[in-house]
Amino acid sequence: MKVELLKKIPQVDALMKRIPPEYYENLENEYIKRAVRAELDELRGRILNGENPELSEEGVLSAVCARLARLTVDSLVPVINATGIIVHTNLGRAILSEELLDHTREVLTNYSTLEFDLETGKRGSRYVHAEKRLAEITGAEAALVVNNNAAAVMLILNTMAAGKEVVVSRGELVEIGGSFRVPDVMAASGCILKEVGTTNKTHVFDYEKAIGEQTGLLMKTHTSNYKIVGFTESVDIGTLAEIGKARGIPVYEDLGSGTIYPLGNLELPSVPESVAKGLDLISFSGDKVFGSVQCGIIIGKKAWIDRLKVNPLLRAFRMDKYTLALLEATLKLYLKREHVLESAPTLHMIAMDQETVKQAVERFVDRYRERLNDCGFVWTAMDLTAEIGGGSTPGEGIPSFGLELSTLKSPARFQRRLRQFEKPIIATLSKDCVYLDFRTVFERDFQRLMEGLEFADA
Repeated sequence: MKVELLKKIPQVDALMKRIPPEYYENLENEYIKRAVRAELDELRGRILNGENPELSEEGVLSAVCARLARLTVDSLVPVINATGIIVHTNLGRAILSEELLDHTREVLTNYSTLEFDLETGKRGSRYVHAEKRLAEITGAEAALVVNNNAAAVMLILNTMAAGKEVVVSRGELVEIGGSFRVPDVMAASGCILKEVGTTNKTHVFDYEKAIGEQTGLLMKTHTSNYKIVGFTESVDIGTLAEIGKARGIPVYEDLGSGTIYPLGNLELPSVPESVAKGLDLISFSGDKVFGSVQCGIIIGKKAWIDRLKVNPLLRAFRMDKYTLALLEATLKLYLKREHVLESAPTLHMIAMDQETVKQAVERFVDRYRERLNDCGFVWTAMDLTAEIGGGSTPGEGIPSFGLELSTLKSPARFQRRLRQFEKPIIATLSKDCVYLDFRTVFERDFQRLMEGLEFADA
């Protein structure tokens, strides 16, 4: 039986001749032949394992073309984010404006002064490009940019406290996305974790009792992705800075996220306020604070920044020219407050009031009311709750507005079909209804969104 099935497997040459011409236009013959052989090898393995797979030339050709499509079709594609989660970790986090890309295009399509000093004609440093603006905007003495905040945390811990104890509240031993845990990072950085206090309460005397000859650093970690409520107490970062100064021990805050200027009525950590409290170093994510590219930003006392710059680990964490150019252009916006909300889409979405979102929904409904009514679902415009996302404000929603799609035959299938649209639509499913939050939907995508709803309803 197996021998007979093996004989029915189509020949390589026969399949090669039937591959659609568009694949030969975009792929070398070797890649096509490799896909054919891989499919045939898989079929042989399945037969030898006792299976009876589809062996017609048409069926095998279809499977080969599916393999080739995975090579020629991009997996990183734009989507319509209708979840209401603004800094969506899984959907690319912060959004950059087209104006920002236009501003940096000339730098990115030419040679540049990435590591070249025009005055001396000698090698320069890539770290100078954003430092002055960061220092000016935040009020810090100096700054350093690395590829993300996790890298910033590791670089700081390794530089300031390798082989020494790092004192941190037990209630701040956080784990963020991707299983990034503070205790694990400390171990990898060569530090010794010194936990103080309890999960819900940490006092000044807990820190003071923990300080000894082996203490290298006092660390405050912002609990960005959860909240402890009820019978709680923690030590203010300003008080911790005073303790460190009195005992001659540097103090570092892993702020994670925050803001430079107030955004609406949201209570977000203020970066300039943390600087004003006298901390030695502060780190955070550039996209979460500035609505810019993903990167790790370290600000603080110049003496400590200078030490970070000579740590060999910095080369592993350094920025590329594309990210630096986009970050520097973003920081320029912050020199004039009103320019920020005009030119930073992510911050604009965060600061937007509910009435503005409601008006966007009304424009969408007015434009496509007949087509919405022709669909096989009941739609309702209603209040929704959006989120900043990225662990910025756990438990705190933002009043928003959108559409509820109900009486769907299969809500899960409808949600899946939205993801299969040519420009995938990511929506929320809850209690047999699909929700579209318009706080994160751009008006330029309204036509695609309507087409996607009709596609999913078909």
